[in-house]
Amino acid sequence: MIDFYADWCAQCKELDKYTYTDPEVVEMSNKFNNIKVDLTKENSAITDKFEIKGLPVVIFMNSDGKEIKELRVTGFLKPEEFMKKLNSIT
Repeated sequence: MIDFYADWCAQCKELDKYTYTDPEVVEMSNKFNNIKVDLTKENSAITDKFEIKGLPVVIFMNSDGKEIKELRVTGFLKPEEFMKKLNSIT
């Protein structure tokens, strides 16, 4: 799971405050390799490679390193909705 965020991004802060602190999300996230990528300073190599148009973006990769596109999260998701994404993988 790769979380692309920026310090100026309000929805990124909401994900951190409400979704990533939810006990169920915390427990389920432990089953993943979790990476946070700070895009506060523009990095076109990353945004182009991952086709990021805005933040936050959370992507899920399979074991071959390919994105599972149907699970991409753009914007804030409440813990219940985020859990649906996580549960569809495990």
